[in-house]
Amino acid sequence: MENRNTFIISRGFRNYFASSILLMIIEQVTSIIDMILVGNFVCADAFSALDLCLPVENLVHGVQLLLTGGAGILASRHIGNQEFEKADKVLTISLVSSALFALIASVAALMFLKPLVGLLCSDATLAPYLESYLRAFFYGLIPMAIYASCSSILNVDGKPMIITLWASVACCVDLILDVVLMKFMGMGIEGQAYATIVSYILPVIAFIPYMASGKCRYTFRLALNKEGRSMFFKNIENGVSYCMPFMVSCLMLFVLNSIVLDRQGTDGLYVWSVGYQLFSVGLLFMDCLGGNVIVTMGSMLAGCRDTIGLKALLNRCLKITGLGIGAFIVLIMIFPGITLKLFGMDPTSTIPDAIRDMRLIALFLLPFCVVCIKSYFSMAVGRIRVAVISFTGMFVSIILAVFIWGSIKPDTMLASIPLAGFLIAIAEALLSAYTRKHKHPDYSPYFLIPSLSTEGTLYISIPYTNEGRDNALNGLAAFVEERNLEPKLGMGLNLCCEELMFNIQENNAQKGDGYFYDLFIIDDENDIKVTVKDAGQPFNPIRKFEKSAGQAMLEGDDQFDLSLQIVNSMCQELNYNYMYGQNVIFMTFRK
Repeated sequence: MENRNTFIISRGFRNYFASSILLMIIEQVTSIIDMILVGNFVCADAFSALDLCLPVENLVHGVQLLLTGGAGILASRHIGNQEFEKADKVLTISLVSSALFALIASVAALMFLKPLVGLLCSDATLAPYLESYLRAFFYGLIPMAIYASCSSILNVDGKPMIITLWASVACCVDLILDVVLMKFMGMGIEGQAYATIVSYILPVIAFIPYMASGKCRYTFRLALNKEGRSMFFKNIENGVSYCMPFMVSCLMLFVLNSIVLDRQGTDGLYVWSVGYQLFSVGLLFMDCLGGNVIVTMGSMLAGCRDTIGLKALLNRCLKITGLGIGAFIVLIMIFPGITLKLFGMDPTSTIPDAIRDMRLIALFLLPFCVVCIKSYFSMAVGRIRVAVISFTGMFVSIILAVFIWGSIKPDTMLASIPLAGFLIAIAEALLSAYTRKHKHPDYSPYFLIPSLSTEGTLYISIPYTNEGRDNALNGLAAFVEERNLEPKLGMGLNLCCEELMFNIQENNAQKGDGYFYDLFIIDDENDIKVTVKDAGQPFNPIRKFEKSAGQAMLEGDDQFDLSLQIVNSMCQELNYNYMYGQNVIFMTFRK
C-alpha cells in the first residue's frame, strides 16, 4: 500500500537546511570579512598570500571530509536501519582517525614548512606572508579536526542547529580577535590565523558537556578489533566522493594560481583571488546542501527504502539552489564591480578585464551546482564511483581548459572555466540518458535516483484525525495479512502502532488540514522495523513504570501512561531521537 504525503520530508528539509544554510552564511561572511580585514589591516600582498594558502586549506579540509564525511553517510544509513551501536562505532572511529591525522600532518608540515612555502609560491614578496600564516594554521589543525567530527556527530544526530549556534558565537569571537590581533597587537596575517583557531576550539569545548549531559544520542564506542578496521576502510570508501570537491579543487587552485601568476602577474592573481571568493560561495553552498542535507537525509531515506522521500528531497534541493545560487549569479552579472570594490580594487582603472572575469566565474556556478547535486545524490544511494567520476571530471576539465586556453590567449583564460563547466554538465546529461535507456529504465532522468525495492515495506502519511488513524490501521492490517506474519507478532505490531498514533494525536490536537506524520514499516529477514516520524511537539515514548500494565489497568491509571507502558513492554527494542525538528521513534519486533 502506498499512501504518502511529502509533509514530513518538507518539514525535515526546512529545519535541516535552515540551520545548514545559516551556518554556511555565517562562515562565508566571516571568511570574507577575514579577507577584507587582512587587505585593510595588513596589505594587498597578504591578501594574495591567503589565496596561495587555499590549496593547503582545501587539501586539509578534504582529508577531514574523507575521514568524517563517509562516517556520516554510514552512520545515517545505520540509524535509518535502526543499528544504533554500529552508528556510534563508525562515528567514534572517524573522530579518532581524524584527530590522529591532524596530529601527524601538523608535525610533518611544521618540520618541512619552508619547502612547502617554496612549492606554493616562488615570489619573494609573498613568501614571508605565506610562511607566517601556514605556521599558525598548522598549530590549529587538531582543534579543526575535532570540530569537524563534532559537527558530523550533531548532523547525524539530527541537531545541526546546535553546532550552528555554537559556530555563530565562535565566528563573532573570531572577528573581534581579528581586529585586536592584527590592528592593535600588530601580529599581521598570523593574528588572523590564531583568531580562526580560537573559533574552532570554542564549539569543541561546548560539545563535551553537551554530550555528557545525555542530550546527544551519540555514545563514544571505540572498536579496535576486526569490525573497527572494517568500519575505518568503509569510512574511507564512502568519504572519497564526499571530499572530492575540496581535494580536486586543491589541485585546481594550485595549478590555476601558478598559471595566473606566471601569465598575468600579481595583478592577475589578485583578480583571480577575488573571483575565487565567488566560487567559494558556491562550493560552500553545495557542501552545506550536499553534505549536511542531501547526504545525511538522503542516506537515511535510502536506508529505509523511501524512494518517494528521496525524490521529494531532490525537488526541494533543486528549488533552493535555483533561488539561492541563481539569485547570486544574477547579482554578480548585473553588479560585478561591487565585489571588486569590496576587496579594495578599483574596477575601472586597475585591471580592465576584471569585471568580465567576475561575470565568467559567476556563470560557472550554474553547471557546477547541477553536477554537485547529482553527485551528492549518487553518494546518498551508494553509487560512490559515479560521484567520484563526476567531481573529478569537473575539476580536471577546468584545469585542462585553463592550461590550453591560457597557452593560446592568456588575457581571456578565465573564459575557459564556464565553458568547461557546461561541457561537463552536458556530458553528464548524455551519459545519464544512455544509462537510463540501456541499463536502468526505471531510474529517474538525469539524477538517476533508483526505484528502490518496496517489497516488504509500508509507507503511510497519516493526517492528525481519527479517520486518518483508522485508515492507517486498516492499511497496517492489510500489510500484516499480506506478509503472513504470526498472529502474536501482527497483534503486537498493530497495537503498538495504534497506541503511538493515539499519543501523537493527543499531543498535537491543534494540528489541522495539511499536517501529517509518517509511519514506515520494513519486513526484514529476522525483524519487523518500524519508524514513526512526527513534526509536532517533542514526544519521547520511552518511560520507566513502577506498576505492571495489568495493575495499572485495574487501578484505572491515566490512559496515556498505560498505552505507553504497553508499547515499552511489547517492543524488543524501542529508541527515540529528536532529529531536525522531528520526533523519530524506532521500534523493532523480533520474528
